[in-house]
Amino acid sequence: MKKLFLMLIFLLVFAGCSNNEQKDVVDQNVDSYVDSFIETMVMDYVVFEENEYVVNFYVMGALKKLEDFDKSRIDLDENELGIYLNSLEKTPLNLFKIVISNDFFGLDQTNVINELNLIEAESITSVYDMLNIIYALNVLEIENELKNTFEEYVLDLENNSYSDSDYASQVIIALANKDYDLTSHRNLIIESLSTEGINSWGNNNSASTAIAAMAFLALNENPRDINGIDLISILFDYKLDNAFKWLKEDSEADLSFSTPQAFSAFLLYQEFKKLDERINVFS
Repeated sequence: MKKLFLMLIFLLVFAGCSNNEQKDVVDQNVDSYVDSFIETMVMDYVVFEENEYVVNFYVMGALKKLEDFDKSRIDLDENELGIYLNSLEKTPLNLFKIVISNDFFGLDQTNVINELNLIEAESITSVYDMLNIIYALNVLEIENELKNTFEEYVLDLENNSYSDSDYASQVIIALANKDYDLTSHRNLIIESLSTEGINSWGNNNSASTAIAAMAFLALNENPRDINGIDLISILFDYKLDNAFKWLKEDSEADLSFSTPQAFSAFLLYQEFKKLDERINVFS
Protein backbone atom coordinates (compact mmCIF):
# COMPACT_ATOMS: atom_id res chain seq x y z
CA MET A 1 0.00 0.00 0.00
CA LYS A 2 2.86 2.35 0.89
CA LYS A 3 4.57 1.65 -2.45
CA LEU A 4 1.32 2.35 -4.28
CA PHE A 5 0.93 5.64 -2.42
CA LEU A 6 4.50 6.69 -3.24
CA MET A 7 3.97 5.76 -6.88
CA LEU A 8 0.83 7.91 -7.05
CA ILE A 9 2.72 10.85 -5.54
CA PHE A 10 5.48 10.38 -8.13
CA LEU A 11 3.02 10.30 -10.99
CA LEU A 12 1.28 13.46 -9.79
CA VAL A 13 4.59 15.31 -9.44
CA PHE A 14 5.73 14.06 -12.85
CA ALA A 15 2.47 15.16 -14.46
CA GLY A 16 2.83 18.61 -12.89
CA CYS A 17 6.37 18.96 -14.14
CA SER A 18 5.39 17.84 -17.63
CA ASN A 19 2.58 20.41 -17.66
CA ASN A 20 4.95 23.19 -16.62
CA GLU A 21 7.44 22.12 -19.27
CA GLN A 22 4.70 22.18 -21.89
CA LYS A 23 3.74 25.70 -20.84
CA ASP A 24 7.39 26.72 -21.09
CA VAL A 25 7.58 25.28 -24.61
CA VAL A 26 4.60 27.39 -25.71
CA ASP A 27 6.17 30.51 -24.22
CA GLN A 28 9.45 29.68 -25.95
CA ASN A 29 7.58 29.29 -29.24
CA VAL A 30 5.97 32.69 -28.68
CA ASP A 31 9.35 34.31 -28.05
CA SER A 32 10.82 32.65 -31.12
CA TYR A 33 7.97 33.71 -33.40
CA VAL A 34 7.94 37.31 -32.18
CA ASP A 35 11.70 37.58 -32.84
CA SER A 36 11.34 35.98 -36.26
CA PHE A 37 8.43 38.22 -37.30
CA ILE A 38 10.29 41.36 -36.27
CA GLU A 39 13.39 40.19 -38.10
CA THR A 40 11.76 39.13 -41.37
CA MET A 41 8.17 40.40 -41.69
CA VAL A 42 7.57 43.61 -39.79
CA MET A 43 8.54 45.71 -42.83
CA ASP A 44 5.58 44.21 -44.72
CA TYR A 45 3.09 45.69 -42.25
CA VAL A 46 4.37 49.26 -42.05
CA VAL A 47 5.09 50.36 -45.62
CA PHE A 48 5.34 53.87 -47.10
CA GLU A 49 6.41 54.07 -50.72
CA GLU A 50 5.27 55.79 -53.90
CA ASN A 51 2.96 58.01 -51.84
CA GLU A 52 1.05 55.02 -50.48
CA TYR A 53 1.04 54.14 -46.80
CA VAL A 54 0.02 50.70 -45.61
CA VAL A 55 -0.07 49.95 -41.90
CA ASN A 56 -1.55 47.16 -39.83
CA PHE A 57 -2.97 48.78 -36.70
CA TYR A 58 -2.55 45.69 -34.53
CA VAL A 59 1.11 45.26 -35.48
CA MET A 60 1.85 48.94 -34.87
CA GLY A 61 -0.04 48.96 -31.57
CA ALA A 62 1.83 45.88 -30.38
CA LEU A 63 5.26 47.13 -31.48
CA LYS A 64 4.68 50.37 -29.55
CA LYS A 65 4.79 48.27 -26.36
CA LEU A 66 8.41 47.34 -27.04
CA GLU A 67 10.70 49.96 -25.55
CA ASP A 68 13.70 48.58 -27.42
CA PHE A 69 12.14 48.23 -30.88
CA ASP A 70 14.44 49.82 -33.46
CA LYS A 71 12.19 51.96 -35.67
CA SER A 72 15.00 52.35 -38.18
CA ARG A 73 14.08 48.84 -39.31
CA ILE A 74 11.10 50.51 -41.01
CA ASP A 75 12.52 52.29 -44.04
CA LEU A 76 10.59 55.53 -44.47
CA ASP A 77 11.01 59.29 -44.29
CA GLU A 78 9.06 60.42 -41.22
CA ASN A 79 8.72 64.01 -42.45
CA GLU A 80 7.25 62.85 -45.75
CA LEU A 81 4.96 60.49 -43.87
CA GLY A 82 3.71 63.34 -41.70
CA ILE A 83 2.85 65.42 -44.77
CA TYR A 84 1.10 62.45 -46.34
CA LEU A 85 -0.94 61.68 -43.23
CA ASN A 86 -2.13 65.28 -42.93
CA SER A 87 -3.32 65.14 -46.53
CA LEU A 88 -5.61 62.14 -46.00
CA GLU A 89 -9.38 62.49 -46.08
CA LYS A 90 -10.46 62.78 -42.46
CA THR A 91 -12.63 59.66 -42.18
CA PRO A 92 -12.82 57.91 -38.77
CA LEU A 93 -10.57 55.12 -40.07
CA ASN A 94 -8.00 57.59 -41.41
CA LEU A 95 -8.10 59.64 -38.22
CA PHE A 96 -7.17 56.52 -36.25
CA LYS A 97 -4.52 55.71 -38.84
CA ILE A 98 -3.03 59.19 -38.41
CA VAL A 99 -3.15 59.08 -34.60
CA ILE A 100 -1.55 55.67 -34.18
CA SER A 101 1.13 56.44 -36.78
CA ASN A 102 1.96 59.82 -35.25
CA ASP A 103 2.15 58.16 -31.84
CA PHE A 104 4.43 55.41 -33.09
CA PHE A 105 6.85 57.71 -34.91
CA GLY A 106 6.64 60.60 -32.45
CA LEU A 107 5.01 63.03 -34.89
CA ASP A 108 2.94 66.03 -33.89
CA GLN A 109 -0.72 65.29 -33.13
CA THR A 110 -2.04 68.88 -33.14
CA ASN A 111 -3.76 68.78 -36.54
CA VAL A 112 -5.48 65.44 -35.99
CA ILE A 113 -6.65 66.49 -32.51
CA ASN A 114 -8.22 69.57 -34.08
CA GLU A 115 -9.97 67.35 -36.62
CA LEU A 116 -11.28 65.05 -33.91
CA ASN A 117 -12.62 68.05 -32.01
CA LEU A 118 -14.70 69.00 -35.07
CA ILE A 119 -16.61 65.72 -35.12
CA GLU A 120 -20.27 65.90 -34.16
CA ALA A 121 -21.71 62.73 -32.67
CA GLU A 122 -24.74 62.82 -34.99
CA SER A 123 -22.48 62.58 -38.05
CA ILE A 124 -21.20 59.12 -37.08
CA THR A 125 -23.68 56.26 -37.39
CA SER A 126 -21.49 53.16 -37.85
CA VAL A 127 -20.36 51.34 -34.70
CA TYR A 128 -17.06 50.57 -36.42
CA ASP A 129 -16.46 54.27 -37.11
CA MET A 130 -17.25 54.94 -33.45
CA LEU A 131 -14.72 52.30 -32.40
CA ASN A 132 -12.04 53.91 -34.57
CA ILE A 133 -12.68 57.27 -32.92
CA ILE A 134 -12.55 55.67 -29.46
CA TYR A 135 -9.29 53.90 -30.33
CA ALA A 136 -7.80 57.18 -31.56
CA LEU A 137 -8.81 59.05 -28.41
CA ASN A 138 -7.51 56.18 -26.25
CA VAL A 139 -4.10 56.46 -27.89
CA LEU A 140 -4.19 60.22 -27.35
CA GLU A 141 -5.38 59.70 -23.74
CA ILE A 142 -8.21 62.18 -24.33
CA GLU A 143 -11.53 61.97 -22.52
CA ASN A 144 -14.42 64.08 -23.80
CA GLU A 145 -18.16 64.08 -24.34
CA LEU A 146 -17.91 62.65 -27.85
CA LYS A 147 -15.89 59.69 -26.60
CA ASN A 148 -18.30 59.02 -23.77
CA THR A 149 -21.25 59.11 -26.19
CA PHE A 150 -19.64 56.60 -28.52
CA GLU A 151 -18.55 54.38 -25.65
CA GLU A 152 -22.08 54.17 -24.28
CA TYR A 153 -23.40 53.35 -27.75
CA VAL A 154 -20.96 50.54 -28.64
CA LEU A 155 -21.32 49.11 -25.13
CA ASP A 156 -24.88 48.08 -25.99
CA LEU A 157 -24.50 44.96 -28.15
CA GLU A 158 -28.00 45.46 -29.53
CA ASN A 159 -26.80 48.57 -31.35
CA ASN A 160 -24.88 46.36 -33.76
CA SER A 161 -26.99 44.20 -36.07
CA TYR A 162 -24.26 41.54 -36.14
CA SER A 163 -22.69 41.27 -32.69
CA ASP A 164 -20.35 38.28 -32.66
CA SER A 165 -17.16 37.38 -30.81
CA ASP A 166 -15.04 39.56 -33.12
CA TYR A 167 -17.17 42.61 -32.39
CA ALA A 168 -17.22 41.83 -28.68
CA SER A 169 -13.42 41.62 -28.70
CA GLN A 170 -13.13 44.99 -30.44
CA VAL A 171 -15.46 46.62 -27.93
CA ILE A 172 -13.53 45.13 -25.01
CA ILE A 173 -10.27 46.51 -26.43
CA ALA A 174 -11.94 49.91 -26.76
CA LEU A 175 -13.49 50.03 -23.28
CA ALA A 176 -11.45 47.76 -20.99
CA ASN A 177 -9.42 50.60 -19.48
CA LYS A 178 -12.57 52.12 -17.98
CA ASP A 179 -15.12 50.86 -15.47
CA TYR A 180 -17.73 49.51 -17.88
CA ASP A 181 -19.40 46.17 -17.23
CA LEU A 182 -18.13 44.04 -20.11
CA THR A 183 -19.53 40.74 -18.83
CA SER A 184 -21.94 40.29 -21.74
CA HIS A 185 -19.13 40.93 -24.22
CA ARG A 186 -16.86 38.42 -22.48
CA ASN A 187 -19.71 35.90 -22.41
CA LEU A 188 -20.23 36.33 -26.15
CA ILE A 189 -16.60 35.35 -26.73
CA ILE A 190 -16.90 32.40 -24.34
CA GLU A 191 -19.94 31.14 -26.25
CA SER A 192 -17.71 30.91 -29.34
CA LEU A 193 -14.82 29.25 -27.49
CA SER A 194 -13.74 25.68 -28.18
CA THR A 195 -10.58 23.59 -28.19
CA GLU A 196 -10.19 24.66 -31.83
CA GLY A 197 -10.12 28.35 -30.92
CA ILE A 198 -12.79 30.99 -31.50
CA ASN A 199 -15.64 30.35 -33.91
CA SER A 200 -16.62 33.40 -35.95
CA TRP A 201 -17.85 33.82 -39.50
CA GLY A 202 -19.02 30.22 -39.32
CA ASN A 203 -15.64 28.68 -38.57
CA ASN A 204 -13.00 28.29 -35.91
CA ASN A 205 -10.25 30.54 -37.19
CA SER A 206 -6.95 32.02 -36.10
CA ALA A 207 -7.80 35.70 -36.70
CA SER A 208 -10.77 35.58 -34.32
CA THR A 209 -8.76 33.54 -31.83
CA ALA A 210 -5.97 36.12 -31.87
CA ILE A 211 -8.22 39.14 -31.37
CA ALA A 212 -10.03 37.32 -28.56
CA ALA A 213 -6.65 36.69 -26.90
CA MET A 214 -5.95 40.44 -27.14
CA ALA A 215 -9.35 41.18 -25.60
CA PHE A 216 -8.64 38.89 -22.63
CA LEU A 217 -5.25 40.53 -22.16
CA ALA A 218 -7.01 43.91 -22.04
CA LEU A 219 -9.20 42.46 -19.29
CA ASN A 220 -6.07 41.35 -17.40
CA GLU A 221 -6.80 37.68 -18.10
CA ASN A 222 -4.20 35.18 -19.23
CA PRO A 223 -5.31 33.87 -22.66
CA ARG A 224 -3.55 30.61 -21.91
CA ASP A 225 -6.27 29.67 -19.47
CA ILE A 226 -9.72 30.77 -20.57
CA ASN A 227 -12.12 28.23 -19.10
CA GLY A 228 -9.25 25.75 -19.24
CA ILE A 229 -8.50 26.48 -22.90
CA ASP A 230 -5.13 27.80 -24.08
CA LEU A 231 -5.72 30.31 -26.91
CA ILE A 232 -2.01 31.01 -27.38
CA SER A 233 -1.14 27.34 -27.85
CA ILE A 234 -4.11 26.85 -30.18
CA LEU A 235 -2.87 29.61 -32.48
CA PHE A 236 0.20 27.53 -33.30
CA ASP A 237 -2.11 24.86 -34.75
CA TYR A 238 -2.77 27.33 -37.58
CA LYS A 239 0.89 28.08 -38.26
CA LEU A 240 2.23 27.55 -41.77
CA ASP A 241 5.95 28.18 -42.20
CA ASN A 242 6.46 31.68 -40.74
CA ALA A 243 2.82 32.77 -41.12
CA PHE A 244 -0.69 31.71 -40.10
CA LYS A 245 -3.61 30.22 -41.97
CA TRP A 246 -7.13 31.49 -41.36
CA LEU A 247 -8.57 27.95 -41.20
CA LYS A 248 -6.62 24.85 -40.25
CA GLU A 249 -7.52 23.18 -43.53
CA ASP A 250 -6.29 26.10 -45.66
CA SER A 251 -3.31 25.40 -47.85
CA GLU A 252 -2.10 29.00 -47.91
CA ALA A 253 -1.29 31.53 -45.21
CA ASP A 254 -3.50 34.52 -44.50
CA LEU A 255 -1.04 37.43 -44.51
CA SER A 256 -3.68 40.16 -44.25
CA PHE A 257 -5.44 39.27 -41.00
CA SER A 258 -4.44 36.02 -39.29
CA THR A 259 -0.67 36.48 -39.43
CA PRO A 260 -0.43 40.07 -38.14
CA GLN A 261 -3.10 39.46 -35.49
CA ALA A 262 -1.39 36.30 -34.26
CA PHE A 263 1.92 38.17 -34.00
CA SER A 264 0.24 41.00 -32.11
CA ALA A 265 -1.44 38.58 -29.69
CA PHE A 266 1.91 36.87 -29.07
CA LEU A 267 3.80 40.10 -28.45
CA LEU A 268 1.12 41.43 -26.10
CA TYR A 269 1.05 38.12 -24.25
CA GLN A 270 4.85 38.33 -23.95
CA GLU A 271 4.59 41.79 -22.37
CA PHE A 272 1.70 40.70 -20.15
CA LYS A 273 3.91 37.96 -18.72
CA LYS A 274 6.76 40.40 -18.09
CA LEU A 275 4.67 43.16 -16.52
CA ASP A 276 2.06 40.99 -14.79
CA GLU A 277 -0.66 43.53 -15.59
CA ARG A 278 -3.33 44.18 -18.19
CA ILE A 279 -2.12 45.28 -21.58
CA ASN A 280 -4.14 46.91 -24.33
CA VAL A 281 -3.02 47.07 -27.95
CA PHE A 282 -4.57 50.51 -28.52
CA SER A 283 -3.82 52.33 -25.30
